[in-house]
Amino acid sequence: MGVNVEEKPLIFRIYPFTAIREYVAGLMILILGFRMFSFISSTVTDIDVALTLAFIITILAVWRVKEVRLNIRGIVRIILLFLIVLSPVIAVRLVEFYRPPTWLLDIWNNIVYNFNLFTKTPVAFPALVTIVFVIGGTAILYGVAITLGYKIILTDRDITLERSLPMGAEYKIPIDHILNIEVVQSMMGKRLNYGNVLIVTNGLGTVLLPQIERPLEFRSLVIERYNKLRTSAESINEAGITLRAYPMKNVQVTEESVCPICLNPMLSSPSNEVYISICPFCLTVFHSRCLQVWMNENGYNCPICGRRLKPA
Repeated sequence: MGVNVEEKPLIFRIYPFTAIREYVAGLMILILGFRMFSFISSTVTDIDVALTLAFIITILAVWRVKEVRLNIRGIVRIILLFLIVLSPVIAVRLVEFYRPPTWLLDIWNNIVYNFNLFTKTPVAFPALVTIVFVIGGTAILYGVAITLGYKIILTDRDITLERSLPMGAEYKIPIDHILNIEVVQSMMGKRLNYGNVLIVTNGLGTVLLPQIERPLEFRSLVIERYNKLRTSAESINEAGITLRAYPMKNVQVTEESVCPICLNPMLSSPSNEVYISICPFCLTVFHSRCLQVWMNENGYNCPICGRRLKPA
């Protein structure tokens, strides 16, 4: 009589550079802190104030911009952002060639003068510099935390998603409930071996594992475990969903896919989690929250095909 021995759980994590925005913004804030610290013992000039404003605008842009694609729209956005960032410096340089109204010069001179006075205050300005350093360090630590604090544990029977920060959460996916598992990778993701893993489960529950390491290996291991659990049933089709569940149909989700309700990208989120839902009839993909709001307001019908959906 044989004894089934469960394999040791395997742990997959989010690719570290998924938090590149937090790292870059945190580093720039620290540089801003050192720049402000130098003002304590020196006189601040017009160009110093202009460069500081430009640097602050750059930090805000880095923090707000999610991604820029190298198409016409993306290039235009880059150019506009570049001009906005340089606008304080350009404005100061133009003063040398074009004399603006006296009242405008007075406002600018007052800003520079008062900022100089503020940098020489014994308590307030050093406190502000300290706060800037704390914010920069916190941003970097947050980037580390959201990557190390999120892990995917793969066992023989389950996929467990654990998140410790910013709020603890745990979500378990039984492997034998999986209908389809696909990997979505960018060109950079293929080179660096990371990507999104889309898991379709029974019902409307669908989960996206964002930017995890070794996604193709993860998918292969899940399929291997699925086949062991469902030896008497059909295995997950390599090209898509099991034929019994959805004959001759497949779910197509790419980095360009958008939610038909909110028109925002399917695979992007302020956090490291994205929950999506799929209509079992037309296989249209929605953000789970968007679909739930739609059904609450318009009834439990698919917004695309109109078929009746079962309440979650």
